[in-house]
Amino acid sequence: MNEINDYELVNLAQENNEDARNFLFDKYTPLIIKKSKDALNMVNHHGIDIADIIQECYIAFDEAINNFNQDEAASFYTFSMLCVERRITNYIRTLNNKRSMVLNEAVPLDESIDKLLVTDDNIEDNFMVKSDESSRIIQLIDELTPFEKKVFNYK
Repeated sequence: MNEINDYELVNLAQENNEDARNFLFDKYTPLIIKKSKDALNMVNHHGIDIADIIQECYIAFDEAINNFNQDEAASFYTFSMLCVERRITNYIRTLNNKRSMVLNEAVPLDESIDKLLVTDDNIEDNFMVKSDESSRIIQLIDELTPFEKKVFNYK
């Protein structure tokens, strides 16, 4: 299959030739991995796994094979890499939006603790509740990573 060009391989793959599809995947895998690593370095590894990015790239590459049209001006290489780059961008954007959603729905800790601690007008009961809650909070803080503790203490 080495002597067959990308256009012919894509045509064969679009006709459900698994050998041609596998050959294209093997040929483009180094580029897909490089683009995945570059993307991971650009976002500074913020909770993103390289395997997830690579998987998204493979999905985009498969879609590029299925949707490539030789009549368009772009080569298969250009078209497929554009599909991969867009998929990476959308994946990272989605992750950031989910992360932002959690932050947007968060309630300030001081505010939520105050609501939990004050239950009624009985001073003795309030003291006991505050004591129990303080113990729980201390236990939770002890389970935080150093970075999470830093964020928790930031005011």
